[in-house]
Amino acid sequence: MKAGILGGGLAGLSVGNFLKHDFEILEKNRECGGLCRSLKEKGFTFDYGGGHIIFSRDEKILKLMLDILGKNSLKRKRNTKIFYKGGFVKYPFENGLSELPLNDNRECLYEFLKTWLEKERDGSPEPKNFQEWMYWTFGRGITEKYLLPYNHKIWNFEPSLMAVDWVKGRVPQPPPDDIVKSSLGIPTEGYTHQLFFYYPRRGGIQALVDGLESRVNKKITRGFGVKKLKKEGKRWVVSDGKEEKIFDLVISTIPITELPDVYPETPDEIKRAARSLKYNSLITVLLGYDVPKMNDIHWLYIPREEDGMFNRVNFTFNHSPLVVPPGKSSAIVEITCRPGDAIWKSSDRKLIEHVVERLDKNKMAPASKVIFSNVMRTEYAYVINDMEYSKNVEKCRDYFTKEGIVLCGRFSEFSYLNMDATMKSAIEKAAKVNSIKR
Repeated sequence: MKAGILGGGLAGLSVGNFLKHDFEILEKNRECGGLCRSLKEKGFTFDYGGGHIIFSRDEKILKLMLDILGKNSLKRKRNTKIFYKGGFVKYPFENGLSELPLNDNRECLYEFLKTWLEKERDGSPEPKNFQEWMYWTFGRGITEKYLLPYNHKIWNFEPSLMAVDWVKGRVPQPPPDDIVKSSLGIPTEGYTHQLFFYYPRRGGIQALVDGLESRVNKKITRGFGVKKLKKEGKRWVVSDGKEEKIFDLVISTIPITELPDVYPETPDEIKRAARSLKYNSLITVLLGYDVPKMNDIHWLYIPREEDGMFNRVNFTFNHSPLVVPPGKSSAIVEITCRPGDAIWKSSDRKLIEHVVERLDKNKMAPASKVIFSNVMRTEYAYVINDMEYSKNVEKCRDYFTKEGIVLCGRFSEFSYLNMDATMKSAIEKAAKVNSIKR
């Protein structure tokens, strides 16, 4: 049996690494990697699909990723901050309350405890949307000072119109004791599964992709953009408009929103459901500075619009000193937007000017020391869980699965999967395909 893997990103390469059947990976670009690619230019290395790190609650998956990197990895203890009213607050926000202005600290503590006591005493009703969940979990102070503005910025979507099921279990609910300690300045840690992380010593995050790719390189066909997918008896025919390839089974990692366009058999109901699925795009502004190690922060969150349109700044030279030339520093600045909106259409020059000016104004990075700049755009970045998400995504998944198409990866499954979850999904899908005997 021969399987056709549509897409050579992290999901497609991972599936290929664990398949026991014959296979071929069809990648539309000349370079594999998808969201996990790195730009190498003038001595700088930038992960232009956003700020990637290697971590996982699943020890087997973490070991797998580290085994792929071999000796090419470094372990770091997270030093992450939130930029708030001109200062830097420990991340996550609820663990850095003592670093806030005194009255803001008091309000966050008071509102958290008030909300927690109301839940304990009265059994407050479960939240019905993401915005309600933030107030219900953290209280008015933390929500309005950080969570609400930051989530408005990253999702470009009204949190009151987003579902709540996706966040349960993903964001831990802090115990009152931790909040009191945080307010008093007694050290506490949140998101402990991410407290220590790994990163490639050389090559940026693409080093992980390169490790996977090297094992299946002879099975990859590059420059093959899937235009049409059809069934012929028990086989699948995949075409790029010039050439046809025949497979016994198809594993798709291309976005499920695009699958109806290449699979003509898709009924109108499924096409409507796929068109209704929402996602964000990502612009990364890549900056190199003639400054030696300009800070010791790994990444920085920017919740307020007045501090810039960007939501996160990644300083990966603190992940590995080898992603910059000697004596230099760099920043990967993330701007999320809706596909095709005004921000997406902004010129590279305007984006660079905005980011450089705001970073300089807020004393994060000096404008006079910029020696490299570039802009990269990634159409598919974040899945948006609106109130119709579950209904629409299940319709699409069920239909294509029944048709015999195996879905794998963040945008093929249309689920907010980190790198480790993507690899885990790929391993599980490969195991199911391996069990098929033909």
